[in-house]
Amino acid sequence: MTQNFHCGRYVLNADRPLIMGIVNLTDDSFSGDGLHGNPDLAIAQGLRQIEEGAHILDLGAESSRPGALPIPAQQEIDRLLPVIEALRDCGTPLSIDTVKPEVMRLALNAGADMINDINALRAPGAGTGRCKQGRALPDAHAGRAGHHAGRPALR
Repeated sequence: MTQNFHCGRYVLNADRPLIMGIVNLTDDSFSGDGLHGNPDLAIAQGLRQIEEGAHILDLGAESSRPGALPIPAQQEIDRLLPVIEALRDCGTPLSIDTVKPEVMRLALNAGADMINDINALRAPGAGTGRCKQGRALPDAHAGRAGHHAGRPALR
């Protein structure tokens, strides 16, 4: 029996592992590949990852590495929106890696399909209203190292 994963506008076959390509728009990525908020580099990296087999793109604009300082929501939004707008019709679901409800709402309204929140949607306003309507909210993974240890997230 086929198991489907509903991800916003997409239905993915979850009978096999799915590959999530990571696009870091941060200044200090945990994996050293931060794109310093450069939308052109992020778009190119996302398209390359799709060509290489990514089933989902995960866009992050705030570092979650230990010791990283939080950035204002507006800075995160300014980094993400041009990339979301450029990739929303690429044929691949877009996941947004954020802990801020205001970023979640704006990203979903701009065309993102899923929220990837390492805080497990615990912030006031996360996972409510527009953040739930027709969008994928994956299992909480707060405290797990797999996602932020440089390995692709497979489901």
